[in-house]
Amino acid sequence: MVNTNLVNYIRTNLAKGFSIYSIKQRLLAQGVSDYEIKEAILALNRPQRLRSPPLPSGVVKPFY
Repeated sequence: MVNTNLVNYIRTNLAKGFSIYSIKQRLLAQGVSDYEIKEAILALNRPQRLRSPPLPSGVVKPFY
């Protein structure tokens, strides 16, 4: 499971202009595992899933 706090930390620091390399080095120095960092970076790069809006209840479409 991806650590959302870590994802938010990386996102915030990228927005501040820090490179992914410098963010990763700082996290490694603080004891965060390389695996956790990579998972968080991958989560940042994944497209968000779009949910289809629910169909209105009581509406039935005919087959013909």
